[in-house]
Amino acid sequence: MSLAAQQTAFAAYLLGASDAPPAGLHAPERAQIYRNNVRLSLTAALAANFPVTATLVGADYFAQAARHFLRAHPPARPDMASYGADFPAFLATAPGMADFPYVAEVARLERAMIETLLAPAAPALAASDFAAVPEASFAALRFTAHPSARLVQSSFAVADLWQAHQTADTPDLSSLALDEPQSLVFF
Repeated sequence: MSLAAQQTAFAAYLLGASDAPPAGLHAPERAQIYRNNVRLSLTAALAANFPVTATLVGADYFAQAARHFLRAHPPARPDMASYGADFPAFLATAPGMADFPYVAEVARLERAMIETLLAPAAPALAASDFAAVPEASFAALRFTAHPSARLVQSSFAVADLWQAHQTADTPDLSSLALDEPQSLVFF
């Protein structure tokens, strides 16, 4: 077996796509240790990136969802802060989530926050920059959003739900109007 084929087989085993370690390992009995570490670290990365989402679905469901997610969506980069870009879409169609569509929306909100934090630095337009443009040139001006800008539009009160989870271990959600649409811009 070629090195590339061995690496592919080992990666499939680590992510749970295969139940048995690939043939040819020098210490196949130790492969389970690596598998557990990979699964736990990727689950922990998702939980760190989606803390309110994890709270909403509970630890057991989140671990199960993470396990299924990482099989289909292994990390593309070694940066765990960026891991989980497809997790909100995954949750939207995950088993048991049909009655809780707001969970995937909260995950989208948390993902937008991460993307804002990880966006490349870029200068922002200051009022003095705009003031320096001659009035005759106003019609030719074209604005683009800052690379960190993210718009989240939801049919649910995701910002209020997220905020409620920032102040208490068991937030009081009795006055939350969950079906109230919200739109947010991050930058």
